[in-house]
Amino acid sequence: MTEQSLSQWRASKLVGVDVYGADNQKIGDINEVLLNKDGMAEAVVIGVGGFLGIGEKNVAVPFKSLEWRTEPRATTGTTVPEAMGAATGVPVPGTTATAPRPDSATLEARQGYPDRAVLRMTRADLQNAPAFRYASDTRATAPATGTNPPAATNPPATAPRQ
Repeated sequence: MTEQSLSQWRASKLVGVDVYGADNQKIGDINEVLLNKDGMAEAVVIGVGGFLGIGEKNVAVPFKSLEWRTEPRATTGTTVPEAMGAATGVPVPGTTATAPRPDSATLEARQGYPDRAVLRMTRADLQNAPAFRYASDTRATAPATGTNPPAATNPPATAPRQ
């Protein structure tokens, strides 16, 4: 592979994409994309609530539950100071031309990710959903067993070979 195809998104660019509810209100933003061992996107972790990340709750939803959209830009195009003469290819003084605006699919392909995600839930639905914990968080909060393994099961440390 030598370049990104039009049907591929950059997962690193999905982090931070705003998530909107069915009512077109922002309900959070993507904090993480979770992949399975086959490299397929299984879920996204959405940060809900809080302010600037403080007090935010993480909720995971299936990747397939999101609708991805790229909205056409509000600008009308780029104004070029002088139009080119059709027959001669020479600029015509005192005229302007407007370059065509790319459509949403072209914009998405150029930037390598969609503008927004839409989830058929509300902010309240997400805030009431169970919080998501990363594997590293669950290991750190897992209760200790209270017993140490016997010394015989721990092999003695050996010096590295030279």
